Amino acid sequence: MSEYSVTDATDATDATDALFKALAKQERRQLLATLATHGPTEMVALSDLLEGNDASTSMVMFHHNHLPMLDELDYIEWDSTQNEVGQGPKFDDLVPFLDRDSPTCLFSPS
Repeated sequence: MSEYSVTDATDATDATDALFKALAKQERRQLLATLATHGPTEMVALSDLLEGNDASTSMVMFHHNHLPMLDELDYIEWDSTQNEVGQGPKFDDLVPFLDRDSPTCLFSPS
């Protein structure tokens, strides 16, 4: 009998679904790729991460959609009162997809 169980398969599927969900939108990929250039414990002002975007539109979309979802998936830590974002406990799961030198790169930060 295999050591691999249905629970393991479900966990792997859930993790894969979460990864694809997080990377599905270009705005989230850009935010995550920029966040990857900062230290793992560094909190960064959201306004610094969104430079070059339409600030009001971006802030609304990030506050009501992208940040809560990424925070819930544990890819980021979001301090909504200070308006700061940092790498979450599962952030390293995304790194291979954000690294500009990776063959599976989805986004290269400028």
